[in-house]
Amino acid sequence: MALAITKAPYRHFHTLLGGIIALEDELSWFQGCLGTRGINLEEEAAKAPCQEYIDYMHSCNDQPYPIHVTVLWAIEKAYHEAWHAHQPPQPNQAPYDYATERWASEPFSKYVKELQAVADDALASATRDERTAARAAFINVCRLERDFWAMAYET
Repeated sequence: MALAITKAPYRHFHTLLGGIIALEDELSWFQGCLGTRGINLEEEAAKAPCQEYIDYMHSCNDQPYPIHVTVLWAIEKAYHEAWHAHQPPQPNQAPYDYATERWASEPFSKYVKELQAVADDALASATRDERTAARAAFINVCRLERDFWAMAYET
C-alpha cells in the first residue's frame, strides 16, 4: 500500500494513508487471532496459496497505479463482502463473530467505498491496456482469495 502512494495523485492520499494507518492495528489484531487459534504465521505463509498471494501483491508494486489501486480495493472488497454476508442473525452466535465485527463494520464499509472511489478515479484516466489489466487483476484477486480461504479452512 505504501508504494501505491508513491504513484498516486495527491487527491487519493487521504484514503490511502488512512489504510496504512489502519494497517498497524490490523496486523496487531491478526497476531492476536493467530495466537488465540494456535496458528503459526510462518508455517501458513509458506503454503502455496498464501505464498502465491504474497508474491502477487509484491508484483503489483511494479504495476501502473490504476492496476495497483484496483488490486488494493479488490482485496478489501473481498473481505468486506465475505464477512458482511456472514453476519449472524444474533450477535455472538457464530464462531467467527470477531471477524464479522471487524470487516462487516460501518467504518470498514466506508473505507472500502472510499477505496473504490479512488480506484474508479484512477481507472477513469487509465489507458485501455491499463483498464484491461485492472480487470484481469481483479479476477486474479478473486481466484487468490478463493484459494487462500480454501487453504485457511483446512488449517
